[in-house]
Amino acid sequence: MVRAARIDPGKPAVSSGRAVRRLWQQVRILVGGRFYRLWVLSAVSIIGGFTEAAVLYLVVRIAIALASTNKTVHLSLGPIVDRNLSIGQTLLVAVVAVLFLTLLGLIETVVSARMSADALRSTRKQLFGAFVRASWDVQSREREGRLQDLMTTHVFRVAMSIGVFTSGFIAAFNFIALVASAVLVDPIAAGSSLLGFMAVFLLLRPLNVLSKRASRKNAEANKTFASRITESVSLAREVHVFDVGEQLVDRIENLADDASRTMYVTRVLGGIVSNVYRNITLLMVLLGMAAVYAIGLSEVSQLGAVVLLLVRSLSYSQNIQSSVQAAAELAPYLEDLGEQEVLYLASAERRDGVPLGRVERIELQDVGFSYTPGVPVLRDVTFAVERGEVIGIVGPSGSGKSTLVQILLRLRNAASGAYLVNGGPAGEYDLGDWYHEFVFVPQDNRLIFDTVAANIAFYRPDIPLDAVERAAKLSHLHEEIMQWPDGYETLIGAGGQDLSGGQKQRLALARALVGDPSVLVLDEPTSALDLRSERLVKQTLEDLRGDVTLFIVAHRLSTLSICDRVLVLRNGVVEAFGHHDDLRRSDGFYREALQIMAAAEPHR
Repeated sequence: MVRAARIDPGKPAVSSGRAVRRLWQQVRILVGGRFYRLWVLSAVSIIGGFTEAAVLYLVVRIAIALASTNKTVHLSLGPIVDRNLSIGQTLLVAVVAVLFLTLLGLIETVVSARMSADALRSTRKQLFGAFVRASWDVQSREREGRLQDLMTTHVFRVAMSIGVFTSGFIAAFNFIALVASAVLVDPIAAGSSLLGFMAVFLLLRPLNVLSKRASRKNAEANKTFASRITESVSLAREVHVFDVGEQLVDRIENLADDASRTMYVTRVLGGIVSNVYRNITLLMVLLGMAAVYAIGLSEVSQLGAVVLLLVRSLSYSQNIQSSVQAAAELAPYLEDLGEQEVLYLASAERRDGVPLGRVERIELQDVGFSYTPGVPVLRDVTFAVERGEVIGIVGPSGSGKSTLVQILLRLRNAASGAYLVNGGPAGEYDLGDWYHEFVFVPQDNRLIFDTVAANIAFYRPDIPLDAVERAAKLSHLHEEIMQWPDGYETLIGAGGQDLSGGQKQRLALARALVGDPSVLVLDEPTSALDLRSERLVKQTLEDLRGDVTLFIVAHRLSTLSICDRVLVLRNGVVEAFGHHDDLRRSDGFYREALQIMAAAEPHR
């Protein structure tokens, strides 16, 4: 896709020439190996243009013959045609030409529609594939609703751009054919009108610039409006709780007013351009006729044919003008889409590498990380863990726990130091092997609208049902699943059966364990669970001890009871790392954290 800047209403409007060139580049990329379609359109359009010109010419000649006493139709097109036909013969030729023109129009429609549909499909596939393969660093910084907007509004405009281009493409060839036919009929009248057409483009240039600037502002206003709507939906609960619905309505109404205002200006300017262009070009035809009258024309029927051909060519010239203007309006969206895809692709990680078997040892040596240069989130983090250990991670908010988890999962790469797995650098292992051995259970588990089995397998079609059931048994969810209406085929997620918090947590555990991983990282697995669910989750973790290495980000005292060792993070530094009882005696911060945890759960 075309790489360029994002939509900025303050930037100068894109010139018509640049807009068309960018759209052409876009079309070339999207057409790809099916470039023959453009050649088909070219051939069909030019043939169609000359066929339409022939029909119009025949209509004029037939009308003249019918109005005269001489029922012979005289056809004269310079050196190409000069013969007489009967009215019946001429009508038959005209009917055949109209039928042929209809067939050509059908071919144009089918080819143009196929190009637009293919562009829509391929762009969506490419963009979503690029997003999924992008690094977590890029994905995590994606604004809420941004990908949805790109996949719908922006991609739909890609399909529109193909339609705009093919429409202008066809119109240009039809225009050329009609004008060429008019020149064959009478060079003086056609030449005078052509000079007028060129003058019209120059006269309307300032108005076009204003129209394009208004289009950019309208695009930005609509983009902001869509983003705020998406944000409002995600904040619906908070809006209710804080009773700020009316304030939110006011804000959205203001944005709607802005979008409406910019749309009004855009449409007014666009309408003025179209209206003025149509009327001025008609005036140019009249001036051409005046020139012919001043010079003198031997046959009035020839003048009629020229006028009809030029008037018909006006509609095609308007289509060309509209396509150029639409190209300028669509350019910001296409450029934004292209820039975003380039960003995704540039961040994609290399997937191949050294094969990774079972993880026997994990070691961090002086690991550091910063989101902002000069502001470290982790500093000199050093520890080693053997297979089967249960490691608790505690620390105050902002201590670096989440960042450490992301580094352990290889979602982010350490800025300094070394991350070793089985003695080798973590970044050198095959990414597919890595994500098979390292899995994660987040605190906010998400379900997909599908069956229980599909939620546990989670887009891994090679996982058999017996493995799904085994994982569900290990997470102590199998018996409950068997009591649901359709067992493992029960639909859950949005629109499906609702699950309790404990059931969701155990399903997430099953999802993580179904691939038989070596390392399991959990973000407070017993948070907000009832006593029974907490007991079942802890039992699962106890069953994994000794075989699977567990990292548990702990916010509750009860979670620490199953840990072999506890890592205490404070201000991005490992303050202590040892057994729960040893730390309680030796580390003041850890004792304070335990007191806070105990106070937070007095009845448990």
